[in-house]
Amino acid sequence: MANLSPSTPDDRPADGDHADDRYGPLLSKLITGGGAHPWQAGEPVDATELAGLDPLTVLSPAAMVDPPMADCCLAGLWLLYNDLERAHVLCQEVPTATGSFWHGVVHRREGDFDNARYWFTRAASHPAIRSIAEAVAADATARDAFPNDWTPAAMVTACERLASGDTALEKAVVSAQRAEWHQLFKWTFHAATVG
Repeated sequence: MANLSPSTPDDRPADGDHADDRYGPLLSKLITGGGAHPWQAGEPVDATELAGLDPLTVLSPAAMVDPPMADCCLAGLWLLYNDLERAHVLCQEVPTATGSFWHGVVHRREGDFDNARYWFTRAASHPAIRSIAEAVAADATARDAFPNDWTPAAMVTACERLASGDTALEKAVVSAQRAEWHQLFKWTFHAATVG
């Protein structure tokens, strides 16, 4: 395997098989206590335990090898807790496809769909897209909204439909967003801790 430096995290292969049991007890607890993955902004969930934590603490016992990816992990957790502002502050400072992907999710959840498309275009080659599409296809509820293939653009379009009042696919979109969050977070955690 090639030597991958922290300056090129988005060239790392996605490892869809590494288990969530790599997460430490604190991170597992934070993920379990997070929000319900609403397709829109939603109300922030009490994040008392998350507030003030640094990436080293959140990722422990795994060793952090890529600080920007660790910041993206924190951004993902803030999204899980529906604090889009804190997530935005973190991911907008990461000039990689991973930072752009999380940034796109923030803007999609805000309902700023054109801005979301811009950031997803910058993340178009992200390795996690394949695992997200596979997870959505494997989810009987989520695939109702994406009969062909899940893509970030298709997800934005589905959320736009919901925002315009077409709520027929809301359950499917929420399920797809849950799969998206878990797969992207797993990839980001792997990049932040394995190198």
